[in-house]
Amino acid sequence: MSGNRALISIVEAFVKKVKFLTLDIFHRCKEDPKVYRTKERIFLICAADPNKVVDRVGKVVFRYREHIIAGDGFFFEKSNVGDFRGHVTMDNFNDFDYIAEKIRDIYEHADQELCDMYKQAFLELLELYIDYCVARG
Repeated sequence: MSGNRALISIVEAFVKKVKFLTLDIFHRCKEDPKVYRTKERIFLICAADPNKVVDRVGKVVFRYREHIIAGDGFFFEKSNVGDFRGHVTMDNFNDFDYIAEKIRDIYEHADQELCDMYKQAFLELLELYIDYCVARG
């Protein structure tokens, strides 16, 4: 696979995982009107500039790489809320912070199966982000 096709494939997989997590929260938190608006903005940004999604979300996930790899759940602790936060623009993908907060809320009271699903999803995001950085050179 050529470098460019490989990079496109990595970006598509990363965005697909971000959308998966966003939809999961949307379905679990339908009573929260902000979740719908956030989902719509995330999907719009994913379509408009998927590389920004990888850059923005990936950097935060990478910061917690030791904990994500260890699977110790530290990333999901409430003290880490706000890592994705900032102004919502096409240049700075921040709506995922709200989704991450919701994931942390759910994780706190979730059964082991759901906790493992979230841990696996963030491990996959980490692996994809590392592949993305390598592919970009």
